[in-house]
Amino acid sequence: MSFRSQAMIDTMTEEAFKGNPTPVFVLDGRHQGVDEAEFTEWPDDPVLQAVARELNQSETIFVRLDHPGKGDKCNGTRDSDPGKDASTRYLIRSFTPSKEEPFCGHGIVGAAYLLSCSAEGYPSGIPTMRFQTVGGIVVDAQVRPEGEEHTARINNVDRLDVDLRRDYGVARTMQLEIPAQPVDRWFTEDLDLRRRIATALGIESAQVLALGRNALMDLVIELGADVDFSAGNMEIDAVALMEASPPGTRSQIITSAGARYGVDFVKRVFAYGSEGTSVIEYQMLDAEMLSSTVAATANTMRAADQATGSTYCVLIPYWGAALQKSSMKVKQVSARTGGAEVTNSATGEGYVTLYGTGVKVMEGCTLVPGCARKK
Repeated sequence: MSFRSQAMIDTMTEEAFKGNPTPVFVLDGRHQGVDEAEFTEWPDDPVLQAVARELNQSETIFVRLDHPGKGDKCNGTRDSDPGKDASTRYLIRSFTPSKEEPFCGHGIVGAAYLLSCSAEGYPSGIPTMRFQTVGGIVVDAQVRPEGEEHTARINNVDRLDVDLRRDYGVARTMQLEIPAQPVDRWFTEDLDLRRRIATALGIESAQVLALGRNALMDLVIELGADVDFSAGNMEIDAVALMEASPPGTRSQIITSAGARYGVDFVKRVFAYGSEGTSVIEYQMLDAEMLSSTVAATANTMRAADQATGSTYCVLIPYWGAALQKSSMKVKQVSARTGGAEVTNSATGEGYVTLYGTGVKVMEGCTLVPGCARKK
């Protein structure tokens, strides 16, 4: 095939054209009317990277059925569960415009959304989908069970169509079991670090209440509730924030109590490492683009992510302990905004629950790199 079909899902939002625009490619014959065997192996990495660069979103998601014996191993905190129906086990990969990321939470929301309304028409009681990431994290996802007090709506629409051609604008909430990754190293007493972070944000050191980092190397920066760090109010020098952070930090999570927004806590996220994620809020650095269609410089851009999922691995246990609450509502105060509901009731395996909503806004076909031709 010279092309692949894909859909754009706005994730972590109940409203179209907000949240995180997430392209999802399901490399599964059942979704494309071709022999399923064609998709038992991944396309070459340069192909996946070139597609992600072309679409230029925070992450582009590729997902396919897990075919045992094809060289993909589960090294996560959960077993791959060979007894689970193979039709519900998936391998998932996430690419920014410049590199592959090991774990993308909003990408799993988008993939689960699309798989839950496949062309074959899964029933609303679709079994749990298990996603194996390249970073070793295993996430279970399903449509939020019926009967709970949550109805995803958009423009007064409340329906669950399974025909891929008819479910534009439908908000569907996915329930994800994600690993709790609480802060395991605190920097709050590091006065020099607090000063550097405060300077990067243009605030006083006293307004930085806590600093801590987890095993995923996400730096939590808790600010006082009086600080309005929303995208509309605070312009943040993302590069300065990165440079002020401890070495090795993957992302910076600015957060505070969220009473002013009617939620439990708010956040803003800058990711990942020295490379950016969003086409909405970005700062171009040394933009020396290489001639290859699949290569990019290491420091192309540095950006604020519009609506993240993976950072809830640290924020759910963080705010669950701080607020002494199990169920919480969250708002991401980025330019596009985003939000979620979360539950801090960790399972025996150390997993917590994220309820993320997606809205399909687009679908179509994308040319596979190397297949372009002249007439």
